[in-house]
Amino acid sequence: MQKSIFLGNGINRLTNGNLGWNDIMNKLAKDIDGGELLKHKDYVPFTLIYEGFSSKSSENSQRGATPLKKKVADLLSVMQFNIFHKRFMNLGINHIITTNYDYSLEKSVSEYLEPEYFRDEKRYSVFRRAKIENTNIWHIHGEVADAATITLGHEQYSGQLENLRNHLKSKKKSPFRNRVDNFEDSDLKYSWGDVFLRDEIHIVGFSLDYSEIDIWWLLTFKAQYESRFEITCGQTVFHYWSDKIRDESDRGKIELLKSLKVEVDERFKINYEEMYDDFLERF
Repeated sequence: MQKSIFLGNGINRLTNGNLGWNDIMNKLAKDIDGGELLKHKDYVPFTLIYEGFSSKSSENSQRGATPLKKKVADLLSVMQFNIFHKRFMNLGINHIITTNYDYSLEKSVSEYLEPEYFRDEKRYSVFRRAKIENTNIWHIHGEVADAATITLGHEQYSGQLENLRNHLKSKKKSPFRNRVDNFEDSDLKYSWGDVFLRDEIHIVGFSLDYSEIDIWWLLTFKAQYESRFEITCGQTVFHYWSDKIRDESDRGKIELLKSLKVEVDERFKINYEEMYDDFLERF
């Protein structure tokens, strides 16, 4: 069983000067006078806050890059990589799946980027990948060079999920559903979802917010897959790192993940750089 990495935004926070999501949300809110809506960010999913931002800025287009998305792309296009991006790329694994829109992973090992796309997608990112040497980097929520693909709002998340679900539930479309194990060497079109189902997936530096509906659906689907289709899936491991005492929200998420057959690797009160060091040494 081959291993693959699922990277969240935690790795970018290790670079001094890189913007966090709170910074970006504050800048968007300032541009469209959305401060009152942003006050409720602890109680309302960001995907819906973004829809409110979009409505306030009179962005009604369902296609193309809106001004808000272009703003996000501009803010993230200057993100800098750090040593951990390079270390992940140097693992020599076939697949790194990431929710990050920036190119820190690619830039850490290559000055000239020439992505090899599996499929040209204008809005969603089910098949969107770049390839640097032998490593496929999947920007599953879009990328800064194509702002229209940046997935922020509930509507686009729903469309992403619809496309992913239609692919993975089709025996004609999904190579993993069709019991093709080594689809990298075949001519079949495969998605990051096929990789997620097949491989031992390690989720690192990702909070798994409940607004990430495509990820939660896939975790649920993977838990049911073996019994429904009698196909063996790879284990999913969620690396839960925290510098605070767990509250009921944390405990609930951990128990939910375990019920979905996800292995939870818990680390508490440890420096984040040390956590990434520890993970990379054990991987």
